[in-house]
Amino acid sequence: MLVQPSCVVQERASLESAAVELVEQRLDAGGPASPVGPVSAQPPEGAVPAGYAELLEALKVRVRGAQVRAARAANTEVLRLYWSVGRDILDRQDQAGWGARGGLPACC
Repeated sequence: MLVQPSCVVQERASLESAAVELVEQRLDAGGPASPVGPVSAQPPEGAVPAGYAELLEALKVRVRGAQVRAARAANTEVLRLYWSVGRDILDRQDQAGWGARGGLPACC
């Protein structure tokens, strides 16, 4: 199991919160969730069928949730990569004596 320092957990939560807030602001403003270009979610005037607003809001919620889950999954994978890289460096330091003289190996 991957154990994360509290500062990483706090930073991750802060970034996720900021991402959710940005997506919500864009959606509430009637724009797309990501800046790929203008998308009109409004039907032509006078052509709004019954239940349109409710369906639109439900779709926005689903899209918002999927985007947050996707961002969270990507962040989790990147964090796992960083931890793996750090673990590999620490293993090399222990096994090969890297850093014993206070510096990097001569190759770097």
